[in-house]
Amino acid sequence: MLQSSFWIAEYGPVPDVATIQHTIPYAVCNIEIRLEPGYGRSIYLTGKTVKRFSKKAEEAITKFTRPSVAFAVLAACFMLGLSGPAAALAGDPRDGRSGDSSDDRRGSDDDRPAPAVTPAATPAPVVALAVNGAPVNLGSASNFVILSKTGITNVPTSRIVGNIGTSPITGAAITGLSCSEVSGRIYTVNAAGPSCRVIDVSRLSTAVGDMQTAYTDAAGRETTSAATHNVGGGTLSGLTLAPGVYTWGSNVTIPNNITLNGSSNDVWIFQIAGTLNISSGKQVVLAGGAQARNIFWQVSGATTLGTNSRFNGNILGQTNIALQTGAVLNGRALAQTAVTLQKNAVTRPM
Repeated sequence: MLQSSFWIAEYGPVPDVATIQHTIPYAVCNIEIRLEPGYGRSIYLTGKTVKRFSKKAEEAITKFTRPSVAFAVLAACFMLGLSGPAAALAGDPRDGRSGDSSDDRRGSDDDRPAPAVTPAATPAPVVALAVNGAPVNLGSASNFVILSKTGITNVPTSRIVGNIGTSPITGAAITGLSCSEVSGRIYTVNAAGPSCRVIDVSRLSTAVGDMQTAYTDAAGRETTSAATHNVGGGTLSGLTLAPGVYTWGSNVTIPNNITLNGSSNDVWIFQIAGTLNISSGKQVVLAGGAQARNIFWQVSGATTLGTNSRFNGNILGQTNIALQTGAVLNGRALAQTAVTLQKNAVTRPM
């Protein structure tokens, strides 16, 4: 039987469990699901070089992968079938048989289960489709380091690198912040606010809409696995977290340093149904090349960064985001209510 293979990777941490394998009978390609410690779930496909799908194949695939992934898997199988040698594509496209005369004698795939096929030890990576591992699309909100719907207040002196803005509330809601504290533009919807303000109603309206869309996107991502649900019961202390989608139905507190360990392309999404608080002087540390731009904290309640804490990532807050005295944020504060500052350093991640 002619074969080829590639993989589709679903990024995110998984429990340290034995390899799980699942071969689908009647399928266009044989499929394995592997939970690989430290790397996440990978879907390995080994083509059987036939030219159509069976309904049973589609049903089998959708049993263990989300519907949004199923189409990609089926399309990948189809491309595998087309990528085989010309001889493999000979035969009647209506019955899915290959040009191998032995296959003609044995019947089509819909008449019998597919024989087990052992994929190569290291399938050749041809396609990598990030599922849940895709960064949240911030749209035009990515052009802001601080964006708020109801105001930005500041106790000087803060240092802000990037654009800030408020909408739909007027520029009068930007208080205590001087132009010299912002290395970027201060956008408002009217002539009120700091003297260096730039009035741009359209830009702000679009950015606020994109901020809300990004919040919804982050909130709707599927949790990577049972191991990323309710980690620590909402208390994150001294933990090292691999990339993935994490979910809590409660408040989350960070009383001691935590580390996000992954590559520069890895993504973390934290879905928090309650509040988020990091204690004074504590840090969210990045390791292994992890980038603040690929970290998203979707928080339904208020977010508080304690005094002199150091925080990494984009905060998508449904309510207010408060940075206490001396707190440092390498990321964005995107709040659907207010942002409060007090002698802080806030830098837009690159």
